[in-house]
Amino acid sequence: MPPIALLRALLRGAAVVVVLGLAAPSAHAQCTITGPSTLCEGSAELCGPEGPYYYTWMDSSGTMLDEQRCLSVTAPGTYQLITFDFINGLLAGPCTHVIGASGTSSCIIEGPTSACDGASVELCGQDGASEYKWGGPGGFTASTRCVQVNVAGTYWVQVRNDPTGCWTAPCEKALAMAPCRTRENCPVAPWLWHNQCASDHWNRHRLFDHEQMALIGKGVDEHAISLAWEDPVEGFCRTLKNRSSLRARALRQLAGVMANACLYELGIEPQRGPERGIDPATDLELEGFSGTVADWIASADERLFQLGPSLARDRTAKEAYRAIIRAGWQINHGQGIGPVCSVREGALVLEADASPEGEFATDGSLDDELRDPDQLIAFESLEPNPAPGSARITYVISAAAAGEVSLRVYDVTGRLVRELVRGELAPGRHMEVWDGRDGDGKVMRNGMYFVMGRVGGQKVEGRLILLR
Repeated sequence: MPPIALLRALLRGAAVVVVLGLAAPSAHAQCTITGPSTLCEGSAELCGPEGPYYYTWMDSSGTMLDEQRCLSVTAPGTYQLITFDFINGLLAGPCTHVIGASGTSSCIIEGPTSACDGASVELCGQDGASEYKWGGPGGFTASTRCVQVNVAGTYWVQVRNDPTGCWTAPCEKALAMAPCRTRENCPVAPWLWHNQCASDHWNRHRLFDHEQMALIGKGVDEHAISLAWEDPVEGFCRTLKNRSSLRARALRQLAGVMANACLYELGIEPQRGPERGIDPATDLELEGFSGTVADWIASADERLFQLGPSLARDRTAKEAYRAIIRAGWQINHGQGIGPVCSVREGALVLEADASPEGEFATDGSLDDELRDPDQLIAFESLEPNPAPGSARITYVISAAAAGEVSLRVYDVTGRLVRELVRGELAPGRHMEVWDGRDGDGKVMRNGMYFVMGRVGGQKVEGRLILLR
């Protein structure tokens, strides 16, 4: 019986011979199947070994499929192969190969969608894949996870997680390249923003006209969730003026930063001096915060929205307001945002002298801004401390303070040593000097002393060490 007829007869009789020796013992048959383990793009090719063989392909039930070396399959399943070495007369098999259905994996491209002309940007496929296949404009190709590109167009990548698995369908990212404005940050401080809202006295010093202020106010209002203004100019100006509480001051600083960011993005040209505004993409160099100006705006806006007006006097909320005030004040005054426009340029010199007849006050210090308006009296400094003989006591009286103000020095036993002030004082900063003596002029011994300030029922206390 011819070998191929013998093979078919064996298959019909369901007798499978693993190895049938019909020749010298030194000869041996091979039965191996090569091909993918996953059915990709609807079909896959499985192949037996090359050589002097007859091939018989079967499915998992033993039904004969083909007699060629390679078999094209279109369905997942288990496939079997029997080979017959017609030179040596050896039969081998069946060997099997399992092919699974195609997975539903997808891909992503991480990276920006726009960049400045001439800049190089990084696009990355998803992490963890074993292979990457990139394509793009101008015949661009690559096989790494991340690529550096500087040409506008649509880039695509395919990935696969197994060398024998399927490639994903291509995922795409369109990259736009455009001219970028390259200029230094040049912030407008909240006081100067507010002065744009002022009366006609300010016209000859004005940086922005009413239409420009309306665009800026609208931009702030549309992007802020913690601010809600019926009129963009009136609401913007009212927020910039209000310093009645720590919450109001936090909103004021946020509005100032957002206005600077809008000014930069809208490209509004001031009526005098250099271009103004802050690039929202600027990396901040502020203690306790990592990110860009845009990141800080989003974070501060969300925090103020969460706190709400009802928590304006809550102690924990006040610390949150102070954190926003501190960062906002620094950004609005050109700190922590890298290079800024020169303070000697046009409008910035104007800012120092622009207040007609002192009508419009400039921003106070950061310490002033952080001081709680609800606190009627607050110590600003007790220095030097330790004091070699005398010390300067600087304190601030709130505009809300009413009634007598007293400032006294006590020793550690609680005994009154000296009364420095008693009477009504105007709101603002004051300073007294304690010369280290009691009310009778006697020089006090070295040690710790308590300085007590009081307005009505509210008091503040500080410690001072006398060390001659």
